[in-house]
Amino acid sequence: MSKSILIFSSIILLLHCLPNPGGLKLKGAMPLSSGGTNTPESQLIVSPKSDITVGESGTASFTIKLNRQPTASVSLNAMRLVGTTLATLSQGNVVISPTDWDSPYTVTIIGLPNNTVEGNQNFTVSLGRTSSLDSNFDQLDAGQVTGVVIDDDSFGITVTPTSGLTTSNGGASTSFTVVANKQGIAPYTIAIPITVNISGLVNLSSSTLYFTDLNWNIPQTVNVTGIITSTSPGNQPYTITVGPTSSGNTALNGLSSTVSLVNIDANASPFDITPQSGLVTTKAGGTASFQFRLTSAPTTNLQISISSSITTQGTVSPSFLVFTTSNWNAYKTVTITGINNNLTEGDKPYSINFGAVVGGGSLAGQTPPSVSITNQDTNSAGVQISSTTTSRNEGDTATSVTARLNTIPNANVIVNLLSSNTATGGTVSPATLTFTPANWNTPQNINITPVVRDFIQTSNVNYNITMTTSSADLNYNGLTPGPVVATKFNIDNRGYTISKTSNFDITASGSTASFTIKLNTIPQGGNVVIPTSSLSAKASVSPSFLTFTNANWNTLRTVTITGIDDGSSGSSTGQIQIGNSSFAPSAGSDDYSTNNVSIGDYNGGSSGNMDFKYKGFGAGVTKLIAVTTSGTALQATEGGTSFFYFLHLSQSPTSTVTAPLSLSNTTRSNLTAVSRSLDNTNYNQFIASNRVTVNATTDNLITGNTTTTIQHGILSSSDLFFNNYDPSGENLSISIIDVDTFGFQRNQTTGTTNIITEYAGANNTATYRIRLTARPNPSETCSFTISSSDSTAATVSPTTMTFTNANWNTYQNFTVTGVSDSALNYNRSFSVNFANTTSLQSQFDNQAISSIGMSILSSAIVTSSPTPSNQTSVSGQSASFTVVLNSPPTANVTISSVSSSDTQAGTVSPSSLSFTTANWNIPQTVTVFGVNPSPIQNGIVNYQINFSNSTSVDTNYNALAIPAISMQNRDD
Repeated sequence: MSKSILIFSSIILLLHCLPNPGGLKLKGAMPLSSGGTNTPESQLIVSPKSDITVGESGTASFTIKLNRQPTASVSLNAMRLVGTTLATLSQGNVVISPTDWDSPYTVTIIGLPNNTVEGNQNFTVSLGRTSSLDSNFDQLDAGQVTGVVIDDDSFGITVTPTSGLTTSNGGASTSFTVVANKQGIAPYTIAIPITVNISGLVNLSSSTLYFTDLNWNIPQTVNVTGIITSTSPGNQPYTITVGPTSSGNTALNGLSSTVSLVNIDANASPFDITPQSGLVTTKAGGTASFQFRLTSAPTTNLQISISSSITTQGTVSPSFLVFTTSNWNAYKTVTITGINNNLTEGDKPYSINFGAVVGGGSLAGQTPPSVSITNQDTNSAGVQISSTTTSRNEGDTATSVTARLNTIPNANVIVNLLSSNTATGGTVSPATLTFTPANWNTPQNINITPVVRDFIQTSNVNYNITMTTSSADLNYNGLTPGPVVATKFNIDNRGYTISKTSNFDITASGSTASFTIKLNTIPQGGNVVIPTSSLSAKASVSPSFLTFTNANWNTLRTVTITGIDDGSSGSSTGQIQIGNSSFAPSAGSDDYSTNNVSIGDYNGGSSGNMDFKYKGFGAGVTKLIAVTTSGTALQATEGGTSFFYFLHLSQSPTSTVTAPLSLSNTTRSNLTAVSRSLDNTNYNQFIASNRVTVNATTDNLITGNTTTTIQHGILSSSDLFFNNYDPSGENLSISIIDVDTFGFQRNQTTGTTNIITEYAGANNTATYRIRLTARPNPSETCSFTISSSDSTAATVSPTTMTFTNANWNTYQNFTVTGVSDSALNYNRSFSVNFANTTSLQSQFDNQAISSIGMSILSSAIVTSSPTPSNQTSVSGQSASFTVVLNSPPTANVTISSVSSSDTQAGTVSPSSLSFTTANWNIPQTVTVFGVNPSPIQNGIVNYQINFSNSTSVDTNYNALAIPAISMQNRDD
């Protein structure tokens, strides 16, 4: 190597090792940047860049990636696709981060389909310039991507239908439609010639159709009418050519379609039946239909009956066809509906048969040929289960699902039932179900019973009730329906049942309170030990711990709290603790400990603690105390809750101590006892013998709340410690709550609820009664007036009522009577109104009494409009209406005759009606049936349903006229 080369190489190496302030780039190491435009070829890799092909309804893509890792994200923010309306880009920007620089970023070109024939279109995707904080990748010209969108639209014409059409040499006609299926580039016109391959056979309504860019998708109809001839050439097949198309737009030229038709020889066959074979119904109720018409005009109207050859495979509607001299060439549609006979038997052929023509002149007696049809067997052997899922709590009674067969078997079918998990899931009964050809569709119960409750916390268990069948009927042998997925829910959760968690009351005299506790589930890992302790010097707790085993886990264990005299007086609170310091049972490593089952929050205290209420005597200074229990309010409610408390002594007496009791105000309250006796057995107990109860007296007077004081008298006893002690410091003042307010009680005693009639009789009046719910003061009264809002409808008697301190709760009656007025003989509403009360006692003055909404009925017979319309038809269509009285009669009402004015148009059932005092308001239905007369009816016949006048001992319902109902019988 020459010396100069070595020197140059050393300089290059030195430059690479030196710092590079100002962004100096060395040739061969990194591309140079000049004026913000870099050369992108080696830095941005786009593939492919040309020859991309995308379908109008498809997609294509290209990728972009970098040739090396940038120091900052590189963005292309202005990508756009131009040159075509048939495609778009999936996005307009790309961001390549330093972490995915070598992963190709895909950009998708999405085709946009339309219905226009416009040819392929070239497109260009301009990628724009890059932007980046890395100067080596900033402002690079990304270039462009080119390709072509393939237009997948091709012009065509749609002709509907192209076969099955018939005309006749008797003048019968048919039609088809033509429409373009794509749009060309506007503006354009397409001409489509219509030609027949046999001249002189039919006439066309149009010889040429024209479509433009405005009506290309609107079908145009071509009517084809057979030319009437007297010859009988037989049925002649022929074709009609639609096209070829011609247009200034060459893409729309040269298209054509062919319609196949048959010109029926009306002189040989008078009936046009299309189609006459190949029809299919299904046992699932699938239908098929054919068209029927005459091939030439009859001289008189005619009728043809229609029936199914096997009604258990299919039924036909209508049951007959009627053709007239004017509608003979109009197709009538006959519909056949498949019938399910519940057998699995394969497809069954049958036919639709016609009766001989009735009427029709020369056609009389001719019978049209049958139409062949197949009823497709959609039945399959199987077992229907009412539900494939069920659930039940452990220990519950059984739940049931039902099963039945899909179809009638030809032999008995045995369904074997089995539970997949009888140990922890559940059992199934019976073990088998038997279905016969007689009971195949009668649901039978499958009873699924969860396992008994185990009182162990476990997971829910899913199990299956599996089924297999056996039968001599091979269709039903070896089936595996189901399974039924059953869930047994676990309802046992580790924890505790505690009888009481609050309102513990104790006193310094050693009184006690208690509660019970047991486990909710059987412990699985060992004994559960629950320590108990008092957090206060005012009480002790016994026992100091409870031990539960898997034998006594649900045995109630009692915890007793005993009051301790700490020398304090008055009321205070303390706490006992259940569990250890973490408020969880001390249970070693058993399941109650490892599952962190805690006692929980009680009475608002800390977790696991219970509050108690304590009352002290004060170092013997107070010898008798009144103990009000937790949550007891210092009040008694009139006619409701009483107030009570207990008396306790400070120590056990040597002999009985008698505590006299009295009330400061006995006008509103009373004591159940005037004294209490305390001895060494009850002196510190919360029992009935220590209980003092105050009852509020019910007086029904509105006097407001008042106060009374329970007074404790001087104690007497042979025990000198208690004898002559004055406990008046324990006197209690309580409130007596007055609940009396103004009100009234009202109800109806006779008549129909809130309804009267205009005319005299059992329902002409309605009687009500009313009383007050509170007592006016002595010598005070409460009065009000009563009136009818419509004096033409009803009157009220009496019109004034007065209540006193003596009769306030005695019901007083008033009667509402309907007013008869022939000028107002219609049903209407009114109300019975009460004026506000008047009284010199403020609580009873100006009080509102609600009105009574009522209705008055006139005596009339009401008929409804016929449903579904007033039309019947010769094919048997019926209509019905109802008749009802609009007020209760005092005797039976009879309409002896309900008749049709034209029994050749319609008949009526029933022919008479009768209403009683019990069914007067129950509408009775009258049905009118259309009649197919002989000779055959032409057009619509008007007739009416007539009624005789009513007869009744009730003069209000005697000789009432009922308007006739107009009807029409339609010719189908």
